[in-house]
Amino acid sequence: MARVVIGLLFVLVIAGLAVAAGRFLQSTREADVPATAKTISYVLLIILMLGVVSGWLGGL
Repeated sequence: MARVVIGLLFVLVIAGLAVAAGRFLQSTREADVPATAKTISYVLLIILMLGVVSGWLGGL
């Protein structure tokens, strides 16, 4: 149970960092992609990268 809580906390922290990075790195020229889609893509990208590096996705 503790692992589940720690895992969820970890995911929330990563999502928060992705949202903060998305707001910080927002360019002056707005793209045609909605902000919600950008935020979701940042979060999924971070989760994908961490999953591959840790071996959780496509790992050994």
